[in-house]
Amino acid sequence: MKNVYPIHHIAKRNPEQSDREYNTMVYGASGIAVIGQQEPALLWNGQIVNGRHRMRACQELGIDLIVEELPEGTTYIEASSRALATDNRRELTPTQHAVKAYLYFCKTGEMTYKETAAALPVSKAMLSVCKQIDDIDDTLLPVLFNGDAIKLPDPKVGRFVSTTKLNLILRLLKTKQHMADKVKCPYDYGFDIEAHGLSDRAVKFYFNRYLLDPNKEGLIELLRHKFPS
Repeated sequence: MKNVYPIHHIAKRNPEQSDREYNTMVYGASGIAVIGQQEPALLWNGQIVNGRHRMRACQELGIDLIVEELPEGTTYIEASSRALATDNRRELTPTQHAVKAYLYFCKTGEMTYKETAAALPVSKAMLSVCKQIDDIDDTLLPVLFNGDAIKLPDPKVGRFVSTTKLNLILRLLKTKQHMADKVKCPYDYGFDIEAHGLSDRAVKFYFNRYLLDPNKEGLIELLRHKFPS
């Protein structure tokens, strides 16, 4: 394939296709290898803003990539909006839609929360949840964007849980913050146990996971009382 183009960051607003998605696009019954490329890749100033997976497929198949060049004078916002309209054909999960909207439109200041909610299948409330998660740990949203689950400790059940649900992730992060920030002494610890109504198993988990110092004065006695040998 002769026409290979650089990939603009706008094109990366959708996660990488999984091997299954990519193989279906290329070799499925309606794949590029079977019926040819049906949808042109979108170019802006000589760069791919939508269609990087199609370009990869054409390279592998040794065929020329069909492209559509946006008119000269097209602005960044116009190019982004045009690529966005095409992006919405992808089957993203509600979490991926929300994360994409927040990371690439709200966080960058490209659009307001209201404008983003109007343009994408996501509510202002979920954009707010994304911002709160990002404020606590800015490494998590890119993981969710790629379709992977986040593994976090849940002291109420005494084990780790893996999830992509934004509201649950925010709750677990806030719980972790509370435990790390508020449990400063054995008395706080004991009070927090009662307040949360935690089971013995969950209490052990609580102790092991939230950096409580087992040598802190009085804490060993508290644990011996709670878990007599």
